[in-house]
Amino acid sequence: MFVHELVHALDLAYGRYNRDSTVRERRAVFLQNVWRARLGHSLRASYHGRFATVDYQDATRRGTVTELTRYIFTRPDLPPPPSAPHPGTRG
Repeated sequence: MFVHELVHALDLAYGRYNRDSTVRERRAVFLQNVWRARLGHSLRASYHGRFATVDYQDATRRGTVTELTRYIFTRPDLPPPPSAPHPGTRG
């Protein structure tokens, strides 16, 4: 949770706080998942069941974690979400 909230704080401090809460939360969950993966914890796949947060999982499959991390640290937005089944469904 600390990493997630730290992303919000950094975005505020550096003027990258996006007005769209979905974008803000996807950004925070992406970096939270980077941290969780490094610690060997399970990854978040949704934001409290409201929307999918599988940007890290998609970037891992594509080999673009470093690029997306750099994107997050230099811009206030995020590319459109990857297509993925809703959490809790198989597909």
